[in-house]
Amino acid sequence: MVKLCFCYSDDDKLFAQAIANDIAQYAVDITNVIDDCDYSVLIFGDGTATSEQVKDAIAYVIGKQKSIIPVMLQRANIGNFFFLLDSQNRIIPTSDNPEEVTQNLLQIIGVPNVKSSRKIIELSPPIFRLPNSPQSQQNQFFFATALTLTDTSKAIFLYQHLLKIEPNFANGTIKTFVERHENTFKASWLQRLQSEADTAIQSRQWDEVNAIIHQIKMIDTSIATQIIARLHEGLLSAKLEEATIALENDDTNTARNIANEMLEIKPDDSRALDIIDQINRHQEAEAIYQQAIDAKAQGLTEVLGILLNHIHAIDPDFDDSQNLLKSFSISPLFVTALHEKHTLEGHRGDINCIALSPDGTLIASGSADNTIRLWSMPDAQQVAALRRDDGAIRQLSYSRDGQHLMSLSSENVIRIWAMPEGREVLTFDTESDAEQVGLIGFKSADRIGSLIFTPDAQHMVVGYVTGEIKIIAIESGQAVLTIPAHSNWVNALAFSKAGNLLASGSADHLVRLWHVEEKGVIELATLDGHKMMVNEVAISPNGYYVASVANEADAKLWNTQTGKLLFDLAHKPNTTIKSVAFSQDGEIIATAGTDATIKLWAVATGTLLTILTTEKHSINAIRFSSDGSQIISGGADQILRVWGIS
Repeated sequence: MVKLCFCYSDDDKLFAQAIANDIAQYAVDITNVIDDCDYSVLIFGDGTATSEQVKDAIAYVIGKQKSIIPVMLQRANIGNFFFLLDSQNRIIPTSDNPEEVTQNLLQIIGVPNVKSSRKIIELSPPIFRLPNSPQSQQNQFFFATALTLTDTSKAIFLYQHLLKIEPNFANGTIKTFVERHENTFKASWLQRLQSEADTAIQSRQWDEVNAIIHQIKMIDTSIATQIIARLHEGLLSAKLEEATIALENDDTNTARNIANEMLEIKPDDSRALDIIDQINRHQEAEAIYQQAIDAKAQGLTEVLGILLNHIHAIDPDFDDSQNLLKSFSISPLFVTALHEKHTLEGHRGDINCIALSPDGTLIASGSADNTIRLWSMPDAQQVAALRRDDGAIRQLSYSRDGQHLMSLSSENVIRIWAMPEGREVLTFDTESDAEQVGLIGFKSADRIGSLIFTPDAQHMVVGYVTGEIKIIAIESGQAVLTIPAHSNWVNALAFSKAGNLLASGSADHLVRLWHVEEKGVIELATLDGHKMMVNEVAISPNGYYVASVANEADAKLWNTQTGKLLFDLAHKPNTTIKSVAFSQDGEIIATAGTDATIKLWAVATGTLLTILTTEKHSINAIRFSSDGSQIISGGADQILRVWGIS
């Protein structure tokens, strides 16, 4: 009868006991005396590598030159038992199933798979024949045995056991030998595991890969990190195939779920983001297509043309089930009604801001090239370049009477210019002139985030990095009112056309509405919906709506009366929306940002009406002309563009 001895750590006793009781039903005898056994079954678990009891037992088994059968649990670490990795050893495959392990054991030891009377045993740790021998005798035993072995890796394991008892054995020569060869064997083992991991990734055996990664982590975490990266790429490739098949079968829900799973693995995976974008565009096109069907039925040819051209722009491969796209000439109305009319060149840096004179005859553009350029309309000619050496122009504000333009530079300098001649009439330098003009709060530490003229042009409203908003008399430079508005930088300010409603946006992600009167300011609402810093706000001409954009892909439209969020206006994922504006009739919102597009939306429905594209450059600023017939945009391509709209 074959005799087995079990070596295990305390953590794995229950598993070892289960195997022992299972295999005891066959022609197998279980002993706890190593000298009496034919095979020693080594159970690998989390605690194996640190269990001195297991190491002592295995060292003794090797010393007696008995066979070892390793059983690797799914959570096993074999890194400190590299001597088991030579080709003559039969390692039982990873498994947490005792019955499966039993069948493998029976096959290895050559015992027939025939049960005898059931035997219940109580497993005990192995007993050594030399438990009470002097340390020197044990050392000599392990040393002599190692010298007789042709298997270097097993010899090293014995030497390691020897060095635990006597670190300076043989004047340190054994320690040097072990260190040199141990690294070699571990490197070979890691190389083998990497190869097995790559094979498992190619065959998409993900559980097997995770088991291998667990083993590698115990030896070299950097290599484990590399394998994890390859595992993630393999998972992403597999899921991409699944999502592609789902899209081919028009199963957009499954495709979206798979794409979201991909983003859990790699949050910025471009393939997953493209899938979601494709699904969003397709669903958007489907909704517009239904509107186009209704427009055709009602004989609304112009509306039909706009809708069909928009479908073609966002989803060129859209399934035209009603043959509307094929039967309708693409964009005759669209091209003539909305197109790029002028490109105004002259700036040598990004265009950061735009302001239009109330009568529509002048466009002012502020740039990173430290200039404000003035352009005449409708002939689209540059008439002046206003340059000062105090940094990029960050913000511009036109007074409602059209007589003054206010600018803010990156060095915190505010200038007021007489229009239309572009003559500088006032300068507020936050460092050198603060005390001279008595401009309260204009200190170098109090950085300015935004500014705007009040409707009467007698004051300016200034937003600070501290979160405060101050209303300052231009003539005296004195702050007449300080509002503790936000907890972070105030980046955006806008007045309603009536002049009694002020909106502020901040790096604290909030938009706040304020009722402005002679006696002071009353907070009306806090609009909480953005997840990132608010970049710009705009109030509709009738004062019923406020639009806000932030460092995120959704613009938001709010009701100023209720503070309710009406619509999320979505750009492409990962877009930062930089600018927003209402048309003069209040029926259209324009948004623009880093996705190099201008999107026009219907205020009443939140429907996307059309998209204007400017190649690949971010658009930083957009404004409607005073008569609502044109849109002016500027951005990272340093070009001011004038678009004609119907």
